[in-house]
Amino acid sequence: MDQNNKIYNSAKLGIADNTARLDIDNFIILWEEKEDAVLMTKFNLKGEILEQAGMPKAKAESHALNYSKEKKVAIEKVKFANVEIDKVCPHCGLKTLKRISESAKNMAEVPVMPMYLCSNCGKRSFYLTDEYLAFLADNNLTLFNAAEREALKSKKEETLREIKETAKRIFIAKGAKQII
Repeated sequence: MDQNNKIYNSAKLGIADNTARLDIDNFIILWEEKEDAVLMTKFNLKGEILEQAGMPKAKAESHALNYSKEKKVAIEKVKFANVEIDKVCPHCGLKTLKRISESAKNMAEVPVMPMYLCSNCGKRSFYLTDEYLAFLADNNLTLFNAAEREALKSKKEETLREIKETAKRIFIAKGAKQII
């Protein structure tokens, strides 16, 4: 099997660590079991979040297996390895960032905005990729009024840029720093 294409799985997902991992081509997918659901996160090879969604535990195993079949990737039982973001902490400058969602016990504790905690200085920061913001907007159209939905269709890039700037201002006002 190609070294770049493998899935790491665990007992609770049916296939040992409560996590499944798929490395393929230019992205990584994790299925992380929480108390109430499974968090599916898709990363690029730099560890930046491209997609993130919760799903019922009953659907997680079939989702992982179907995805691996679709990509023609065999399943291997291998020990879990975390996905680390290739960024430094904007507070202390060290590469010691961990996703806050890693320690979340349930889906309510998983932040919609990708948040990171520095294991060195203990401060929080955020990093929002354009791809993840587009994924959020596309999967939450009902949160937008008709004019906003039309702007997302006709001027998507500009509208997403405005949404990102608004999100930044909110998180910065709450004391988080953006990872550049």
